[in-house]
Amino acid sequence: MHIQFLLSILISGLSHGLCNSGNYLLYDVFKGEGFNLRRDVYIRMANTVRLLNLNRKSSSPTNWTLVLPPWMLMSHWMTAASQLPNVTLSSDPLPWSTFFDLDSLSEVIPVMELEEFMTTVLRTPNAIGKRVDLAVQLFRNSVESFSGILDSVEFCSEELRSRYQSPDSLYYPPITLYPHMDEGRLNGLLSASRYDCVTGSLEPLSLAPFLEDLLESIDINGSIKSIYLGSAETVIHGQLSEWSAEYWTIRRSMVFASELRDVADEFRRTYLNSTDIPDHTFPPFSIPGRGPGSAWLHRKWPFAPAVGGPYLAVHWRCGDYVQSSGDRWINTPSPVHLASQIQFALDYLASEHSTVINVVFLSTDANKIDVDELGTHLGSVKLLRFEPTPERWVTLGPGGIAIVDQWICSHARH
Repeated sequence: MHIQFLLSILISGLSHGLCNSGNYLLYDVFKGEGFNLRRDVYIRMANTVRLLNLNRKSSSPTNWTLVLPPWMLMSHWMTAASQLPNVTLSSDPLPWSTFFDLDSLSEVIPVMELEEFMTTVLRTPNAIGKRVDLAVQLFRNSVESFSGILDSVEFCSEELRSRYQSPDSLYYPPITLYPHMDEGRLNGLLSASRYDCVTGSLEPLSLAPFLEDLLESIDINGSIKSIYLGSAETVIHGQLSEWSAEYWTIRRSMVFASELRDVADEFRRTYLNSTDIPDHTFPPFSIPGRGPGSAWLHRKWPFAPAVGGPYLAVHWRCGDYVQSSGDRWINTPSPVHLASQIQFALDYLASEHSTVINVVFLSTDANKIDVDELGTHLGSVKLLRFEPTPERWVTLGPGGIAIVDQWICSHARH
């Protein structure tokens, strides 16, 4: 099944690139959700668009493009930034290209940044009055859990629909598009021509045909080319979960931005004696005839299986919710406890696998006092962190730095 799905992507060719015509699916996620959940919601939305393109009807002969919602500041990013009093984080929305390689994403479905959508698709004379054709608020059926049987997606009750189908007002619309950006650049500049709400089995396999039928039924009264989905976190994977080839193919396409990978590789090379050829992590080249983001489509890497660099990677989470309990060492190891865990792992590798490692890379949001205390309990073990200068902090941002940490950790031998 996995091979067949990859072949379907390869055969699709360049039709999965960016486009400025056709249908567009926009979505947003609840403000309080973190980076990993938002990344997971992308997989659900990407599968929905993939199915729309796979099963599109005569009423919608053109491709669908997924419009990517900008990244805003998150609570755990601000927690990390609070450790640097001289660094001020910008509140401007960040495009997806800040963190991910769009060419790689486009090998599965067409994608587009929101800003590009507003400037190239919604070509209106002025900024005020930019509108998508339809905004839909999603309400998941909370009573029944997924049972493996596809239930229907349907409009909400007439009473609830009447609240969302009220006449549009630029200042008081029934649905605020990208509400978490109200304090940023949008400020109500983007609204919708129509509003509605749906509920039911909100998973790609049932949501995609519902949206297609919706376009077909409304098309008599006016063309619908762009749909905004509010509260997209309510969509579940359903049958296209992590047990499916579709899930992992889209997940593999989410390649980190090359700028962040280059920063991480430079740190590996300079401080960890880690480079791709001896570590057997040398990436494959792009597939001839495909786009520059096609390298991930290779099933095997040139030097597989990977060995990794000669260091132990440790993730020590001490911030955000861990501190909310009052005594954070209840939920996460203290410096003393963590040092004993690290030493136990190093001793085990030396005795059971004859692997002597004395370098530890630490990814953490702990403060300097805690990190220094950890170091005092590790004896001769060399403890390293990626510690950017204030200037680089501003350039990469806490989200970019977290990805640099993740890339370095993923290349560790243990």
